[in-house]
Amino acid sequence: MPRTPHPDRGEGCLFERFQRVILRDNAPFHGNRRILEKQMATTRYNPSLTFQNDSESRAGLLPLAFAAIGACTALSVEAWFPRLDDQLWRVGIVDLVVNVGLYVPLGVALRRRGALSAVGFAAALSLIVEAMQLFYPDRYTAWSDVVANVFGALSGWYLSNRLDPRSAWGLDPLRLTARLAIFSVLLYVAVVVGLALPSPRSDFSNWDPSFRVMAGDGSKRHRPWRGEIDAVAVFDECLSREDIGRLSREDPGSALDANVPAEHPLFAAGRVDSLDFTRGMALVGASENRRLFDALVAQGRLTLVVWFRTRSENEDEPARIVSFSDTPWKQNFGLEQHGREVVFRLRTPTTDPDGFLPQVKTRALLESNKPTFVAATYDGRISRVYVDGHPEGRVNLYAYGKRAVFFADSGLPAIAMFLGALMAVAWVVAAKRRGSSVRLWGTTGGLLGGVLFVISGGASALPQFAVWVPVVAAFGGLAVGFAVTEGPEGLTAE
Repeated sequence: MPRTPHPDRGEGCLFERFQRVILRDNAPFHGNRRILEKQMATTRYNPSLTFQNDSESRAGLLPLAFAAIGACTALSVEAWFPRLDDQLWRVGIVDLVVNVGLYVPLGVALRRRGALSAVGFAAALSLIVEAMQLFYPDRYTAWSDVVANVFGALSGWYLSNRLDPRSAWGLDPLRLTARLAIFSVLLYVAVVVGLALPSPRSDFSNWDPSFRVMAGDGSKRHRPWRGEIDAVAVFDECLSREDIGRLSREDPGSALDANVPAEHPLFAAGRVDSLDFTRGMALVGASENRRLFDALVAQGRLTLVVWFRTRSENEDEPARIVSFSDTPWKQNFGLEQHGREVVFRLRTPTTDPDGFLPQVKTRALLESNKPTFVAATYDGRISRVYVDGHPEGRVNLYAYGKRAVFFADSGLPAIAMFLGALMAVAWVVAAKRRGSSVRLWGTTGGLLGGVLFVISGGASALPQFAVWVPVVAAFGGLAVGFAVTEGPEGLTAE
């Protein structure tokens, strides 16, 4: 917008939308047309006032807001086939607070735009993220999340304009000083040490050899299951997703005989009809039961595959389809039906003594008298459940031995970007760089922070994701680089 001279005070007043007025004492003043006009109307013209473009500093918070939203919602440690359940409206206190708070900085960053622009931008970003979450096993797509995100952005926009319209944040810019760099390093070290502490073993060392492999219930009647089992098998290896997919397409009577998986099962049983007895049915003899126990404990890996048909969709309590158990509260593992959901429980030193929590639970998929193929696997860290060849649930049992379960597993991208940002702050201050090189040095610092985190063992619960941790941390450092500008008193984080 061209310069517009003031009718009484001569030229020098810029009425552009994004302007910073630097007063004589170098105190920054942020404002728009209305604020600037009001200020000039009550102040005598001073030719020492200078004006400089604020287009760089006004976008300072935006990369940080993008980075936070991307790390917490748009990045995942694992991707599956798209799925959509029937609960598109979820209202939980914790989930609501997180979804609102995560988008507040985005609204603050967009405060200089109109309310409709801020709402539209937040809604578009939220819809994109929710669509991406269709592919993530630990995320659920819901319209309630979009509403909460838009409300958070609108709240940030309103509060920043209402409380302090002169500032781009509603707060003074944060100067990058040596003290801040030291604080960032100390916080980085504290987080890394907390997440890198070794986890207890996540094997089968606490299993009980006196338990039996049962179908329909445990050895004592308590949670009987009603239905038919066409075939069941147990492997002492974690079958791949491809092997499970091939098994799901085979006829249960010939799938195991055809040796579709590369590994041979420890045991396989054929058809078991009308499981509605007073007690569960033992699938193996005592000697074979001990051999199966020793093999599973030695390997610390497991795959259980079952072809079955349920006769009821109304199981108020989890009914045991196949289990390695004794009483209802004592089991090594158990594949159960709860309503129309499939539940898999596995006992390790990082779970409850009987493997009840944590547990893997699928969506409501079961239908009466419908042939269903379920595979439950454990690779030494992560327990998964597949229904008809498709992954439907997972839980990282190894991460449950860590101090922060969420950040050791599904929250690993978020903590990696946060640590990258912390190291980038210290790296930029130490390098004392200016201009565009700040972004390069910020990215380098973030990459270094991610590498040190991996070396220390912070990604031990997800070794397959360890290679991506430095990349995500580098993006956190890059966001810091974009957020840093050079002000009259040195480097500041806008």
